[in-house]
Amino acid sequence: MTTGEVDRYNGFEVHPAAGLFPEMESDELRALADSIREYGVRVPLVFHGGKLLDGRNRARASYLAGIAPKDVPRRSLDESIDPYQYAWDLNCSRLDYSPAQKAAIRIKVNEASGELQRAQEEAEERANRARAEKAKGNDNAAKERPENSRPPHDGPLKRHRDSPVAKQIAQEAHVSPRTVERVMKLKREEPEKFERVVNGRRNLRRSGSRDLFPAQIPKPARRSPKTFAAFLRERIPSTDCAELARLLTPAPPDTAAAE
Repeated sequence: MTTGEVDRYNGFEVHPAAGLFPEMESDELRALADSIREYGVRVPLVFHGGKLLDGRNRARASYLAGIAPKDVPRRSLDESIDPYQYAWDLNCSRLDYSPAQKAAIRIKVNEASGELQRAQEEAEERANRARAEKAKGNDNAAKERPENSRPPHDGPLKRHRDSPVAKQIAQEAHVSPRTVERVMKLKREEPEKFERVVNGRRNLRRSGSRDLFPAQIPKPARRSPKTFAAFLRERIPSTDCAELARLLTPAPPDTAAAE
């Protein structure tokens, strides 16, 4: 960390595991600073190996509130504790993380801790063993099959199976494997958008859908406002659907003007 970054956190050096999670927005941080100015830092900062693991926002807010580092309560974790898993357990219990954001953060946590690389190596090793076993089985079957016979039909195409790595991350993040697959693809193809997902500034669109409106949405031009409002009410209960339908439904042509 640079000197400026250390100063930003009231003189504390931040642990790399803590840096994987998004920070408070400026308005929230100012509100926290006002609270700390009045009541002090109530929850101690947590350190691991001399670096700040939990409490970056409290450290920043205490700096804004003019609290000296020596007056900020703190405690240290045992060195045997995995700092990446500890930071994950604390931060991802928050309710405002979307499934895609949880998946993206968990991917970064596993990368930083080396867990993702180990999982990928194990998955590759399992795939190589499976290919070797399949090739061996095919060779044996070919030897046993009469010369003029045709090989058996493989049957219909199998449904896409999620990768073992995606399944592992999905279990750890408590999200679906498909969400993890989409986030991993986004990371490979569009790293900048992936970082926006991490920071909660972007949500993944569902494949084959239009977020709120599925493909079978009735065309406003062919539906009356009443019918369209009923359709919307099933999907967006909190919206003033009648007004929304009225705005989205084109007005009928002015036949008098046409004549």
